[in-house]
Amino acid sequence: MASTLQKEHLKRSLSGSLDMLKLFSADFLETSQSIQDQLEALERKEKQWEDLERRLQRNASSAANVITLDVGGTIFRTSKDTLLRLDGTYFQAMLGSGHWQPNAETGAYFIDIDPIHFDRVMVYLRTGELSFDGLSDWEVRHLRTTLDYLNISTPRELHAPSERDTASLQWNAHLCSAGLSLSDDGTSVQRANAPSRSVSHSVLGASCVDVYALRLERITTVGNVLGKLFVGLAPRKGFGVYSYNPEVSGYYVELRHGTLYAQDGIRGTPYCAGFSEGDVVTVRWRRDVGEIHFEKNDQELGVAFSGLPSDLELFPAVDMYYHGAHLSFVQ
Repeated sequence: MASTLQKEHLKRSLSGSLDMLKLFSADFLETSQSIQDQLEALERKEKQWEDLERRLQRNASSAANVITLDVGGTIFRTSKDTLLRLDGTYFQAMLGSGHWQPNAETGAYFIDIDPIHFDRVMVYLRTGELSFDGLSDWEVRHLRTTLDYLNISTPRELHAPSERDTASLQWNAHLCSAGLSLSDDGTSVQRANAPSRSVSHSVLGASCVDVYALRLERITTVGNVLGKLFVGLAPRKGFGVYSYNPEVSGYYVELRHGTLYAQDGIRGTPYCAGFSEGDVVTVRWRRDVGEIHFEKNDQELGVAFSGLPSDLELFPAVDMYYHGAHLSFVQ
């Protein structure tokens, strides 16, 4: 009797286990099928993208070598290679799509934008240099709007910095002159209103970086004729918050006159035109070639300092000498 009961219990147990196994198997098969469906959908999308890329390349290659553009009623002519020099632009998409066709009578491709400053866009595509020189604030915004419409990145956007480049874009409150005040969570620095015995006031960045940019929010227009405003890179060792650092620690451009100063004896070497309120100065440490470059409103100004050891750890640095200003990091 006991043996019979045990057999019945075992049969029910095995039957239940078998039912559970069937359920698990069904779930497994359903999950496997779902994964397979997703993989097949992904493969179809990849094939569609590959087909689209081939079609874009085929259409772009079939376009005429000399392209005529009708930009808001003004005619521009350039090579197809020039228009396709940068990836992801309006020109690349439109010429590659096959839907953008030239006017049957004029042979020109029409672009419905204002032609003002379009010549600067063409120079940028040909040479890689984007100039904002001589433009008012409104004209700069207008040119940027044109670039955005054409989906053309500026040099600074093309060379977007890494995490190391933008790490902690703040000023170091412990390496800041009492004659300067920090604001906006340590991202802005300006001359304090309090009187000071020192004529030189400096601040160093919180972290070493390879590139950073500052906007010149305000600059004192009336002051000592000896007044200077320096922006650059400096090592932490030897940097003094009341020292005249441009001669003893770091590498700088003097913004009022566009001259260079450095710890290795460079004093007032002509470099560029001066900076004005609203301008953005970018400082770039190219450690791979041992060079420091400056940019003005995204325009490359050339090599400022060369032959520097690649292992230098340099920090953002500002020095206000007999002068006042307000500068903010461009994040």
